[in-house]
Amino acid sequence: MFFNCPRAIALADPCATIKIKPLPVEENKKRMSVMEQQALSIGVRVRVKTPTIVYHHPDHRNEPFDLQGMEGEVCGILSDWQGRPISPNYPIQVRFSPKFIAHFHPDELEVI
Repeated sequence: MFFNCPRAIALADPCATIKIKPLPVEENKKRMSVMEQQALSIGVRVRVKTPTIVYHHPDHRNEPFDLQGMEGEVCGILSDWQGRPISPNYPIQVRFSPKFIAHFHPDELEVI
């Protein structure tokens, strides 16, 4: 049998060993510039600088809502999950109101 997917190989042959090496946390920090690492920390006030459409805003549920220009506070920076390093696409969590939190890429935010 010929399979291209490692998961398919593992399913076809339960004795197959697949080694997956997780990216170290430092790799995620290398993607952010030095200024972004220093400026974006928990508790910092930020503003959304790029047009970002979301559909989960509590006041505009299931409707497109643009977050550009909104201000909030960084409430989390995702770098690990259950002790294992992860590399999320949108690692910065910003709280705009008690009911509304959104995830952003560092390039989408500016520090106030």
